[in-house]
Amino acid sequence: MSKYVINKSTLTDIGDAIREKTGKTELIPVPELADEIKSIETSWLPEVITLNGGHYPELFSDSKFSMFLENCPERLNFEAAIDATNMFRFSWELEDLSGLSFYCIGASVIGMFRDCYRLTKLPHITGKLNGIEYLFYGCSHLPSEEINKFFENLTPYTNLVTYDRLNYLFYRVNRARDLTPAFDWLQNYIENSKSKTHFVESPYYNMLGYNYILDKVVNMPVYYANSTANFDPFSLGGGGLSSGSYRASDFMFRTKEDGTPYNANWKNFIVDCAEHGYAPKASNIVDYGIGEDKRVTDATTYEALKNDPDWWTTLPAYSRYNHDSAVRTINSLPDTSAYLANYSNYDNPPINTVEFKGAEGELTDGGAVNTLTEEEIAVAANKGWTVTYI
Repeated sequence: MSKYVINKSTLTDIGDAIREKTGKTELIPVPELADEIKSIETSWLPEVITLNGGHYPELFSDSKFSMFLENCPERLNFEAAIDATNMFRFSWELEDLSGLSFYCIGASVIGMFRDCYRLTKLPHITGKLNGIEYLFYGCSHLPSEEINKFFENLTPYTNLVTYDRLNYLFYRVNRARDLTPAFDWLQNYIENSKSKTHFVESPYYNMLGYNYILDKVVNMPVYYANSTANFDPFSLGGGGLSSGSYRASDFMFRTKEDGTPYNANWKNFIVDCAEHGYAPKASNIVDYGIGEDKRVTDATTYEALKNDPDWWTTLPAYSRYNHDSAVRTINSLPDTSAYLANYSNYDNPPINTVEFKGAEGELTDGGAVNTLTEEEIAVAANKGWTVTYI
C-alpha cells in the first residue's frame, strides 16, 4: 500500500467540513473519516425548486409524493400559480406545509386542502385567489390562527370579475376558535366584485359546520346584490351555515362602519341560532381540545367559570348563547325589507326568518332568549325578518 503525507491542516479542513454537515463538534479519528462522510445525508435536489406559471390541480392529492413533501417542503416555490384546485386533497398524513410558498394570480384553490385532516401548518400564500369553496373542508386539526394568517397574507381584492360562493369553506374545521379576521378578508372579497352573481341556493351552504369549539361568529360577511341583480338563496342556517357551533356565544353579521346593517336582496333565508351555545354531548368539546375542568354543570360551576374564555356546557339553561346574544344577532341582521316589498302582492310572499331556542341561557347572566321584548323583536321585523322560537 502506498503511503502519502497529509498536512495536519488538510485533515482539520476535512474534519471541519464533515462537522459542518453533521452538526457534531468532537474531533474525528482518522480511521472514522470515511464512515462519517458516508453518514452525511445528501439529496439530488437543488435547495429550491421554483415552478412558474403553473396549473397544479390534484398534483399532490390522494397522498401522491407525500414522502417528498414531508422531507423536502422547503424546496418548493410556486410562482404565478393559476390553478391549485384539490392540490393536496385527501393527503391525510400531511401535517406541516409551512415551508411551501405560492404566489397566486387569481388562482382557484377550491378544495386545495380538502380532508387533510392532520394538517396544522399551511403554506405561505400571497397574491390573489378566485374560487375558494371547500378550501379547508375536513381540516380537523387546523387551528384558526393558521387560517386567519393565511387570509391576512393575501392581497386585498379590487375590481374582481365575479365572486365565488363560500360553500363548505370551513366545514369540519373542528378546532377553530375565532375566524373573525378571515371573515374580514371575505367581506372585501365580496365588496370589490364588479358583478354580483345570481345564486339559486345559499352562497353560504355549510360554510361553517361542526366547528365544535368556535368561541363566536362575528362579522359574518354579507352577500348582497346590486340594484340590477337578483339574489334568491334558500337557507342560511340549520343545514346551511353554522350547525354544530356548540360553543358559539355570538352570531353576528358584519355591519357598516357606522354600525348600520347592510341592505341585502334576500328572501327565504333562515338564520338558525338554536344550536349555538351548548353541546349535545361532552365529547363534542373534550375531544377537540377543551378539558372537562372547563365544563359548567350547575350554578356553582357557572359562577366559577363564566369569565373563563374556555367554559362550555351541555345544558341549554347555561347556554353561552342567550338573550343578550340574540339581541346582538338581531341588530346585525341585514336589512331585507326593501327587497321583500317587491313581493308584497304575492299570495304567499317570501319571508326571512331567524330561529331561536326559547329557553336557552335562562340561568345565565344574559337571560333566556325568549325574554326578547317587543321592541327588540321589532328591530328584526323592520328589516324584513320574522323571529320564531323552536
